[in-house]
Amino acid sequence: MTEVTNVLKPDPEPCVCGCALVGRPRKKVWAGETVGHVAKCPCRRCKGGRQSPKARRREHRIAKDLGGERMALSGALSGVDVTGPVDVEETAQVNLVRGLFRWWNSRQIQRKVGRLMARRLLPRAFVCWDPESRGRRGLVVMEYGDFISLVKQATKEAA
Repeated sequence: MTEVTNVLKPDPEPCVCGCALVGRPRKKVWAGETVGHVAKCPCRRCKGGRQSPKARRREHRIAKDLGGERMALSGALSGVDVTGPVDVEETAQVNLVRGLFRWWNSRQIQRKVGRLMARRLLPRAFVCWDPESRGRRGLVVMEYGDFISLVKQATKEAA
């Protein structure tokens, strides 16, 4: 009788980074390694800390511009990113930001905003109302420079 061996799936192995996980290695191999890490490996390389430093820099810039401070562990705890005169949640999620900028740069919105942007002395904002809320819920969209000047003006008046 012939012995049957399983050649389709590799045997479970410990992860190459020493994180104590045991499982099937992934096909993707990092540079300088010969075997891929196990699925759900918690090491920094697998989790990907590529976006975190960029987000931290953006949050520091917003905090400096507003005169506030960046909250420690803002990304890890999903809290407010910047606190000060205004609490700010910052994002650079591609699917959200790309859609918002596509909407803002669309021909219809630019026609409506054109007259508003011609007024250079005052901070400008575009207010969008939710049609289902009958004028009770809305969003305010404004350019970053106008937002900073409005917050600084409001903090001067409050002091």
